[in-house]
Amino acid sequence: MKTLAILGGMCLAACGVGDAAGLAPDAGGLPSDATGGRCSVQIQLTPTQPQVGVDAAIRATASLEGVDGTVTFAWEASLDGAATEVDPAAADNSAVDIPVTTAGVLHVRLTLPDHAECDPGTQDVTVLPTAFATQTYRLRVTPPAGANIPTSDQIIEVHGGVDTVFPVALPASVTLANGTVTANHVGVAAYMRMTPVAASASVVEAYANASGVLPALHVLGQMHTALVVPSDPGLAPRVVAWTPGGSSEFAVDAGTAVSGVVKDPTGAALVGATVALTLDGVPSSVGTTGATGAFTLHAVPVAGATVAITVTPPAGSGLPRLVASSPAIDLAQAWTVAYAAGLATRDLSGVHVTRGGSPVASAQVAVVGSIASAGTITAGATTLPARGDVRIATATSASGVLAGRAPAAALSLVVTRTPSDVALAAFDLTAAAPATVATAAPVAVSGKVTLTAGATIGLVRVDATGTGPLAGIVVQTTTDALGHYTLPLAAGGAYDLRLYDPQNRASPRVDALASAATADLGARALPASVHLTGTISGGASSLAGAAVQLLCSGCTGPGADVPIAEAAADRNGRFRLAVPDPGTHPAQ
Repeated sequence: MKTLAILGGMCLAACGVGDAAGLAPDAGGLPSDATGGRCSVQIQLTPTQPQVGVDAAIRATASLEGVDGTVTFAWEASLDGAATEVDPAAADNSAVDIPVTTAGVLHVRLTLPDHAECDPGTQDVTVLPTAFATQTYRLRVTPPAGANIPTSDQIIEVHGGVDTVFPVALPASVTLANGTVTANHVGVAAYMRMTPVAASASVVEAYANASGVLPALHVLGQMHTALVVPSDPGLAPRVVAWTPGGSSEFAVDAGTAVSGVVKDPTGAALVGATVALTLDGVPSSVGTTGATGAFTLHAVPVAGATVAITVTPPAGSGLPRLVASSPAIDLAQAWTVAYAAGLATRDLSGVHVTRGGSPVASAQVAVVGSIASAGTITAGATTLPARGDVRIATATSASGVLAGRAPAAALSLVVTRTPSDVALAAFDLTAAAPATVATAAPVAVSGKVTLTAGATIGLVRVDATGTGPLAGIVVQTTTDALGHYTLPLAAGGAYDLRLYDPQNRASPRVDALASAATADLGARALPASVHLTGTISGGASSLAGAAVQLLCSGCTGPGADVPIAEAAADRNGRFRLAVPDPGTHPAQ
């Protein structure tokens, strides 16, 4: 018997209920099902990974709870939004068979006409093509505020040539109540970050008040490491292990005192500099130098840990920040931080910033760059070379004149009048400060976004993210209905250009732009894509608006958390992401 939808042995379409059956996609492109019942209607699909040419049919079996009396089963199914065949497989119609003929996302829906109080049961499954490749990703879900469920990552496989269905069941959380941060059993103010040992993305952050009392924390039910950073600089931050059901008191102490002095390039005490460490990522307290250049900070030593050191000079000094790291430096020794004797600074108060011969007035300015050997850090017999990082914030006056000081080195000047009016210029202070720095107006970089076959796609977001001296600068626009865009970029600046469709019609594309110049980049096609869809479940609160991000599964560093695709879950917790198509042939 071949039908599109069956009620016992009757076709639902003939009864005029096709629209109510939920085959029409909602605004997010996902099947829409009514809610509001009190009993449970579940569907089990077998096999769980059906494949064209391998499996003849998919068996859908009903499972009911809280249902009494006469039961009539009304089944419907759709493949990629189009109604598909459903055949009876049980005398009472509690099971049906759906032939496997075409790859795609199969959506199965079951209602009980005799029990209007019951929600429909729905289930989705991906019907795989005969040949396909796969790509592994991380899927990160951040529930909305108030859901009391931490962010979580799950590893998924996306199949080539077909949309993939991936239901997301968020892990249950437990409540850490009555937590306190103490020093010698006296409450102290502190920041705390809870990280599950087996789920590093599920971080929960909180602040203990002046009495050391933490708010109730909803965390995963597994062992955590708690990073506790006291507000009192005389106490050392500490990592504490915590297990559900364990102590809710997080104790800190003074740890080990690290003392030393900071000297400027002349050998004199540098007042107002700050010194901070991290030991394998765990911070110290921050020490600030006084009148003699002396500082003291507090840390917890870890055997074999790499110690990263950051020395930030006082504002207005014109000196670079010093950065160094080593697993060998001794915390117990007195430290001497010395800026390089040959490191000079330049007064910027006579530098005029112009554009086209006219002053660039009241603009934000950053002096940026790097100095390979800017100083040393000595502890006992160990001396480390320190790199100088330059990022000095200043501004032009109403007449376009700079203020402040900067190191005598070959640097860059980033001049920001507005977010869409940024200029980049060389700023060589090696011999002397120049009288004038001429900057150029932004250049118009244009282009067009298309789909792989050249078809038009409009309303695509275009982000240009600065790199090198322009790090932190982002220029954004949206294409018109025909896919055209124009971006005002700093002449000669390097950018990463990201083309992203907020409607998830196609997957994103990222290109490097080595040196911005007035040019038409031509048509750039968004990669061929398939869709990843699913429903987020877990917790008692609504998951509408949960943020869903697709991330690289094997990346490290900053790129590990840059979304490949992202979306927000709809009112039913459903999401839809455009993902690069892994291909239609098995990976070799």
